[in-house]
Amino acid sequence: MTSFPYTKASEKKKYKVSENAFLPRFVCVPVVQEEGVVCRPVVQVGNIVQEGQVIAVPQGIHDCKIHSPVPGEVVDIFTGVSASGRPEQMIKIAISGSFSYTGKKCESFDWKNSSPKDLCDRFSETGVINTFNILKPVSLSSQINSLSSKASTLVVRMFDEDPLRITDSFISSHYFKEIKKGAEITAFAAGFSNIVYILDSDTDSDSIEMDPDEKFFFVSAKKYPSGFPQQLVSLFNKSYRRKAELQISEDDLFTDSTSMYEVYKAIVEGKPALEHIVQVTGNCLPSKGILNVRLGTSFNDIVSQIGGFLKEPNLIVVNGYVAGNSVFSGFVPVTKYVKSISFVSRKRTPEQLVVPCISCGNCRKECPQGLAPDFLYKYKSEEYPLPEAYVKNALKCSGCGLCNSVCPARIPLSQIITVLKNSLK
Repeated sequence: MTSFPYTKASEKKKYKVSENAFLPRFVCVPVVQEEGVVCRPVVQVGNIVQEGQVIAVPQGIHDCKIHSPVPGEVVDIFTGVSASGRPEQMIKIAISGSFSYTGKKCESFDWKNSSPKDLCDRFSETGVINTFNILKPVSLSSQINSLSSKASTLVVRMFDEDPLRITDSFISSHYFKEIKKGAEITAFAAGFSNIVYILDSDTDSDSIEMDPDEKFFFVSAKKYPSGFPQQLVSLFNKSYRRKAELQISEDDLFTDSTSMYEVYKAIVEGKPALEHIVQVTGNCLPSKGILNVRLGTSFNDIVSQIGGFLKEPNLIVVNGYVAGNSVFSGFVPVTKYVKSISFVSRKRTPEQLVVPCISCGNCRKECPQGLAPDFLYKYKSEEYPLPEAYVKNALKCSGCGLCNSVCPARIPLSQIITVLKNSLK
């Protein structure tokens, strides 16, 4: 079996600080920022908006509102390509006027004297989403309200599940106190007394201020996958069952350092979701870095700050080479779920042409859960006959995407198995 090594600790240490990205002339804010939730614009072309003003609202009471990341004028409402690769309605704003939050001290939310319901309402109002599953970002409030009765622990993954992305690791290193406060607030909202912080084995524990009564646990993230719920549950329960005096399960609430930092900003700093920390890299750029980017800023505007392209990219990879997705335009705007952007040349772009399955067996050898992705794919897409018990094994799939990475036919195995899993559920 081949394996994907995680980014080395020495590479992570190269990023000493995040820089504020330049403010662009325009931002384009998609009305879809979480999985399956389309918000309704409440502004029209010609309206003047303030920084932090609600510009789109969802239908569900626990889904997130969308705010204007800048002050200015709404100049267009159109359909463009979002960071998910799908066409979405967007609100285009030309920046002008004064800022309401930037550079100003805002009033924090008195969460200690509030109820869990009040906190969840605040999460929705300020637009906090959980990006633990980067392909399915969801409202933190709606996730808390849909937890099963078996859930009892908040699990905070402090490293990136994608082997070539370091955004969550960077945030963990530089905003550790904020993450802990965000986790404390989230646990209160969920009614949990247990918080488990899971760090990878490359974490420099000396640089982290750990309180004796808090539960920090290190897992081996040397090989991918290690950061999905199934792997985290298995690693934790096998290694720390006695030491921790508790077990975690997939019913618990899993979050990441990015989400907990967003909770901190929303509750302690009193700011709605306006900006996002993004890793920018790729062999088409003269340099790479970690930027604090206004939501709605286009990928092209970010590249302009870095110094332009050394060569035109053939592909733009969003959120990591293994766990993320790809887009083909630099006019795509940054959303709440964008953690990294990689600009890749043709030389380093794999062949995208999909051909029929050649039954090579690579996906079966690679699957960490011991599944047969090719058979499950054929069952769902070609009505290939399989025993019912065999089909139900699809529920064991973590969605790591390793089957996709080794398929010479470029078949979207992981995506089809996800569709199968959803139909089984």
